[in-house]
Amino acid sequence: MQGHAMRAALNMQIETLGFLKHRYEQDLKLVDMLTGSDGFSDAFSACSNFWKETVNEYSDEAGKIVSISSKLAAEAASNVRKDAERIREELAEKSVA
Repeated sequence: MQGHAMRAALNMQIETLGFLKHRYEQDLKLVDMLTGSDGFSDAFSACSNFWKETVNEYSDEAGKIVSISSKLAAEAASNVRKDAERIREELAEKSVA
């Protein structure tokens, strides 16, 4: 069970770091667009598109994290139930003996 939890935690970190890498790359693109823009209109458009995409991507990522977390919680609950059943059976066997 501990190995499974560690694996899940590492997968969560991989997902998060991949997302952050992508976001930093988008930040760099915005800087390039702003420094290369010809005027206010171009800069405004670049910022507007950047923030629209940013909000959408953070929203999507939050959904992924919630999905991963709920799967982990369901697996943990299942493991707890199995452990409780095993302990109950062991106690029942000891009380019979």
